[in-house]
Amino acid sequence: MIIFIRHAEKTKDRVHLSHKGNLRANLLAEYFQHPFGEFTVPTRVIAMSQKNKDTSDRCFETVMPTCVTLLLDHAYHTKTDCFNNVIGKVEVEELMNALKNRNEHSSVLVCWEHNVIPIVVRLLGYSVNSWGLNPLYSDDDDDCYDATWVKNK
Repeated sequence: MIIFIRHAEKTKDRVHLSHKGNLRANLLAEYFQHPFGEFTVPTRVIAMSQKNKDTSDRCFETVMPTCVTLLLDHAYHTKTDCFNNVIGKVEVEELMNALKNRNEHSSVLVCWEHNVIPIVVRLLGYSVNSWGLNPLYSDDDDDCYDATWVKNK
């Protein structure tokens, strides 16, 4: 299973999470701790990396509480060790390889920039147009931080 989410809300400098974004990141940890329906608890996390100190670190900040909550029992003890992969925004090929080579029984949580997620999902063989609650809409929903896309196979 692959679970796609967008980073949480950002500050005006666009580098870090806002107060609301930090609240959402903490709630996501609880959300993924108690799976329901098709969800399973993530066993691996892949987050878009920060290119330099002036670029977004929001994906990492969004999933950090989830890593701490879910993966400490799996011998991940430090901030950097909790991620199996940290890949930059433009390294879509590397992300695709990580997803294609995953253990078929694993549940991978991917947190990325919302304009890139549809590209990755299309490369995985799904018809999507844009990021948002309805992936068939023609335009991205720049204000949608609630969508969760799940690929089961």
